[in-house]
Amino acid sequence: MLQNLDLNKKLKKGEFTKQLPDLRTQLGELQRKLRRAQIPVIILFEGWEPALMSKVINQLLVPLDPRGFDYYNIGPSSPEESKHSFLWRFWVKTPAKGRITIFDRSWYSSSAARSMDAGMDTVIVKDVKEINTFERQLADSGVMIIKLFLHVQDEDRTPTDEEVCGLVKDDLELIKRQKQYIPIIDKMITATETPLAPWTIVESADEEFAILKVLKTVASRMESALETSGTASDGGYCKLEYPAIQSTPAYPKLNSDTYHTKLEKYQQKLKKVQMELYRQRRPLVLVFEGRDAAGKGGNILRITQSLNPRTYQVVPTGAPNDVEISHHYLWRFYLGLPEKGHISIFDRSWYGRVLVERVDNITPEQDWRRAYREINEFEKAMVDDNAILIKMWLEITKEEQLQRFIERVDNPLKNWKISNDDWRAREKWDEYTAAIDEMIARTSQPYAPWYIVDSNDKQSARLQSQKIIIDVTEKELGLK
Repeated sequence: MLQNLDLNKKLKKGEFTKQLPDLRTQLGELQRKLRRAQIPVIILFEGWEPALMSKVINQLLVPLDPRGFDYYNIGPSSPEESKHSFLWRFWVKTPAKGRITIFDRSWYSSSAARSMDAGMDTVIVKDVKEINTFERQLADSGVMIIKLFLHVQDEDRTPTDEEVCGLVKDDLELIKRQKQYIPIIDKMITATETPLAPWTIVESADEEFAILKVLKTVASRMESALETSGTASDGGYCKLEYPAIQSTPAYPKLNSDTYHTKLEKYQQKLKKVQMELYRQRRPLVLVFEGRDAAGKGGNILRITQSLNPRTYQVVPTGAPNDVEISHHYLWRFYLGLPEKGHISIFDRSWYGRVLVERVDNITPEQDWRRAYREINEFEKAMVDDNAILIKMWLEITKEEQLQRFIERVDNPLKNWKISNDDWRAREKWDEYTAAIDEMIARTSQPYAPWYIVDSNDKQSARLQSQKIIIDVTEKELGLK
């Protein structure tokens, strides 16, 4: 593809000066319209010549209000970024509604560098799948993605002293090894050319031609975003009948002494698991979901009692705040994912999308329908990046829930645990049951199964939860 382009395209004399002012005015107005329409935009630049890319990007930034965009120059991963998965550092930089994010190099450069180091085909196949999923999820949620590749043929040129400003090692590698990178980039562009995130190849031998083509492309795609705003996919959802959830066999009820003996034994095993996770640099993600008052907090407390706080975190999930709600709903959960060798324990999670947001009509139907596919992809990416993922649903009966609600109301030390929202959710028991059944059926996958914990007896549920964690992690870590 790149080798067959006509790179000799040039502007007629005076065209650049003639067209630039109107384009700048148009871009400034489009940015304001996008902000009012709450449409997020990603503009990513790739190419061989970093100095040329910088000049072109700057011409794009000049007409934009700096309060409405973020610019990222992507180089090698920082120590913090290296502790996470390949796309983590890009997910956390995705724009909020109405904002523009500009990537000066992106996940494509990062993947190309990985391909050169680890074998082209092996890395490209894996990365392309993740990239296409990443871009589709963003586009499905309303993000306009504009991908630009600035192509020149000048692999033997050495950057001048002025052009070296801001360059990183990866920039210099691309300049020096352009011929080796062309097959990789060609494959990636071809494999990631999609209707939702198409590529624009910019013939960049003539700098002024490149600038105008970029500005016109960005303006055209922004106008398209405004025209198509509000359209959404349901992710191929189709209605099916699902069986009611079935709990795994309950842990036998024990007397107090036996319970505490077992609990101490399991907690010591969890300490060993934590140390081995750190040694093997395997992240562990624990997800606790369940009915109100099912005992999520109590389960988590007994797990963390014996752990080293330096390598675990508890991530409590409530209603999203203003910043979180302005992003893709998975954005805030990427922020909570553990680094390599660490543990994240989610007290409620991304499953709120298909539970409370569905039942209480907080989220449009096509969005929560699409979420089943997005959640499965999110969890598959975690597991593919060597994480251990354990999801537990704590199930109690309606009668047991009522008893626990009454106990919370009557006990001053537990009164803070009960709210009007809990009572309202109880009134929708049947609607929640239908949503839970569908959630379990659609998102219990071989790589991320659900474990249903009978939680009518709190002590038995705590032991059962810990036993599940120990059994799964020991098997994954080769300790059994």
